[in-house]
Amino acid sequence: MDTTKLKQELRHGANASGVMLILFYLLIYGGSFLLSTILSQFGNIEEGFLGDLFGFLAFTFQYPVTVPLILLAFHLIHGKKYGMRLREVFCKPKVPMKTVFRWILICLGITYASVYVSRFFWMLIQLLTGWEMVAQDFSSESSWLSMLTNIIAMVIYAPLFEEMMFRGTIFRSTQKGGDLASALLCGIAFGLWHTNYDQTLYTAVMGFAACVLFVKSGSLWAPILMHALMNSIGAFQSIILGSMNLNMTELTDLTSMTDEQAIEFLMENAVPFLFLMLSSFLVMGLMGAGLILLIIELVQHKQLFRFEKAEGDLPTGKKLVICLTSPVMLIACLGLAAFTVIRAMGIV
Repeated sequence: MDTTKLKQELRHGANASGVMLILFYLLIYGGSFLLSTILSQFGNIEEGFLGDLFGFLAFTFQYPVTVPLILLAFHLIHGKKYGMRLREVFCKPKVPMKTVFRWILICLGITYASVYVSRFFWMLIQLLTGWEMVAQDFSSESSWLSMLTNIIAMVIYAPLFEEMMFRGTIFRSTQKGGDLASALLCGIAFGLWHTNYDQTLYTAVMGFAACVLFVKSGSLWAPILMHALMNSIGAFQSIILGSMNLNMTELTDLTSMTDEQAIEFLMENAVPFLFLMLSSFLVMGLMGAGLILLIIELVQHKQLFRFEKAEGDLPTGKKLVICLTSPVMLIACLGLAAFTVIRAMGIV
């Protein structure tokens, strides 16, 4: 393929992906406004059963309704022209399942390591700038409907629909430019898409790792499973925090308590804290095992880390720049970055 045609296809795929990102937020905020307007007629949706019901309906609209709509829009804009069909990637992995699970563990190890690096990075930024950033609170409410919503949204909805959107669609939209450039684009888009500064860096790493897993396994089921495993641990921690009626900000307030107050607080929440500690040990264990396996793979199977070369002779960096500066993708990324900053400032 000549470089001119390759550039055109990269821009077209990136712009189509940018349309998806923009449409997603337009639809979910429009749908949330409509839902809140309707439910407000029956009472206060900020708390109680109505608040939990709103959360459940909002997540259901966000994933099973919105994502299929934007996937349809992508198909009409790009997929139909280039013969991209989502059902093609819902197939049996091309490698043995033990290899799939090994690579899932490696990707989890890399992602969890990036979580600690990310937390340290943002802590350092806040320390140097004196800017107290506002992170999204993921703790669940203690009601059964809120817990059920967290489990369904994080363990089922997010892994399935986010992987369909990002690895199954956005990644493949620019794959003719090479797996590496496309994986970098998908990772950046996935990180920005969360619009939560605390998640931006490590979800970008996770997005990239999921692309690698998708390429090596040849099936979308592998990144879906990795995503579900990671989110299951997150959902469990969220429910535990919710059962304590405590968020992460309040956890840090332990340092300002007197010794007697801190001991009393810890005794009252001994069981939840025990489960939180066990889940933290599980995360560290997965991280350690994954990084050890990564080193072994690097030593024994270097070829597994080689990406297929793209058609054409453009360097990876240039292809990534072409994708990121495609008009619609550029608008989408800048918009998501701006919204992330605004949320970090606590304005919305």
